[in-house]
Amino acid sequence: LPVARLMSFASPASEPVEWQGSLSTETRVKGNVDQGFSLEGKTGYSKLGAKRRALQSPQVDGEVHLKADYKPQSGALQLQQAELRMPASTLSVTGSIVGLSGDSALDLHIEAPRLAFDDLIKLAAVLGQGAPDGVQASGNGQLNLQVSGSSKKPQVAGEARLMDVAIRYPGLADKITL
Repeated sequence: LPVARLMSFASPASEPVEWQGSLSTETRVKGNVDQGFSLEGKTGYSKLGAKRRALQSPQVDGEVHLKADYKPQSGALQLQQAELRMPASTLSVTGSIVGLSGDSALDLHIEAPRLAFDDLIKLAAVLGQGAPDGVQASGNGQLNLQVSGSSKKPQVAGEARLMDVAIRYPGLADKITL
């Protein structure tokens, strides 16, 4: 499914976004919206990118594996597995989110045993939160975080390690090193 066609069903964005790439999924949904449902499967994305005004993001490939239950009576989404797999990174989230609209209550564990900074910066750019195309990044890290409290004021505890991170912006002579 081309992402651009899928986004035509969404509410208009505050700024125009031209989406590129495609999605494919194999997901099983069981239950109903009124009483609750579970879903399990994977969704792949290929050459996913976005153009906002004159800024073109890089194009990324990867997949998301998801196993979750939703109970409308309590407004709780229980994540048994939410795993983002990128070329050189894996990021997984387990736990619960209660109240999916407004200020949600969070109880999440985020773990990334292998995390490539380049993967993160490219995906963030696609989602409108990162650097434009042409930025190069290297380095790696690991995450083991617990996120709790409200979505408006989350509390984060745990450990994050980044090693040998270097970022090079087009037009800058020197790279930024952490």
